[in-house]
Amino acid sequence: MTLYFKKITFLFLIFSLFTSLEAKVVGFDIEIHEDVLNGYEFGETGAYEKFLGTIFFEVDPANLINHKIVDIEYAPLNTEGMVEFSANFTFLKPKNIDKSNGTTMLGIANRGTRRMLTFFNHADATDGGVVYTGGEYWDAANPT
Repeated sequence: MTLYFKKITFLFLIFSLFTSLEAKVVGFDIEIHEDVLNGYEFGETGAYEKFLGTIFFEVDPANLINHKIVDIEYAPLNTEGMVEFSANFTFLKPKNIDKSNGTTMLGIANRGTRRMLTFFNHADATDGGVVYTGGEYWDAANPT
């Protein structure tokens, strides 16, 4: 396994630790790996790369927190008694992580659409003014 895939695997393992209260990440497939904007260099950080794929989860239907999932009691169970499901994901990271501040972006699609990149503001990409405002998370150093 290359260092590149070890880093990606590590990031998904970390992500799965923080989601294990309701759902557990049990795997992922990377279907597309390409440069963002044909390798455009973003200031000192440089170029970014994009990964598109499918992430696989399982939830315990007996866990009370999962009872808010509509009709979970009718879902088929795997051999461990868990309900399996999957979602599309988009993962962005600097090609040279050592030149960055360590920030990456993971978007997990809701209802199958990969719309993460459409929720960025329309700032000039060269000035670093990109802010993700979709989903349930919003964060910026100096929001205005």
